[in-house]
Amino acid sequence: MGDTPSLLYIMDGDPSDPLGESWGGSFERISYSPRKIFHRNTTLRDTVSVYSVIEFHFKGPKIDNNIETPCFTFRIDKQDWDGYYLGDGKYCVKYVPKAPAVLEYQIMSEIKELDGMKGEFVVDKMWPGDITKDAYQLGENWYTDKAELSLFEGPWQGFKTVAKWKTTVLLDWEKRWNWLK
Repeated sequence: MGDTPSLLYIMDGDPSDPLGESWGGSFERISYSPRKIFHRNTTLRDTVSVYSVIEFHFKGPKIDNNIETPCFTFRIDKQDWDGYYLGDGKYCVKYVPKAPAVLEYQIMSEIKELDGMKGEFVVDKMWPGDITKDAYQLGENWYTDKAELSLFEGPWQGFKTVAKWKTTVLLDWEKRWNWLK
């Protein structure tokens, strides 16, 4: 849920009933948040859910490097992310895909064993998707946009549960702006 739907939920929703209708959308309970850990470069045979946490773990040389200091760059989707040394010749970077896509990445580093590593993977539009052994288990008060395919608009899950309130919300904003006169 982004900033605008969050605000709309507070403006016209019942915080004690997250499963009810609101200007911010309609939701369903969720028991896990997707996470996938790869211990290798990925290929197009690898699929992850949109918005899931992806951890890429790589092996390389043991180096004398502070664990909190970036030591490689992970370039993906026109963005650069810092990668870190975990100790004992292990390296890691985390990434969260923001939209369904086929993504390619490349690693740039002064560490020759890592420099130039490449991979690709598929990002599926269904969130949270199938549960994996790496998924984060959540408590009882976690919710997400409804996953019914009929509520999607393009790749955006639950979009239609917000969009149906557009006219009502805009008229409400008009009234609020008129109060300022």
